[in-house]
Amino acid sequence: MGVFGIGCASKFWDDLKAEVLKPKDSLRRILTDANVEPSDKDAYWLGKHMERFVAHARMHGELLDLLLAIEAYLAS
Repeated sequence: MGVFGIGCASKFWDDLKAEVLKPKDSLRRILTDANVEPSDKDAYWLGKHMERFVAHARMHGELLDLLLAIEAYLAS
């Protein structure tokens, strides 16, 4: 056990992160259909980045070209 119970707290946060960093079922189906099997943590963060990109593209409806939308998103 670490100082002031840090070891116990660290274990708690590791367990909590494992519970929280689960990808959505819809994303897991997309990845499975694409024959991609990332860890839950990697899939979770991939999903977060995909959601941010989609939200950005929706706010800028004029970006109908995917490559243009990607460039605009990365520039922002």
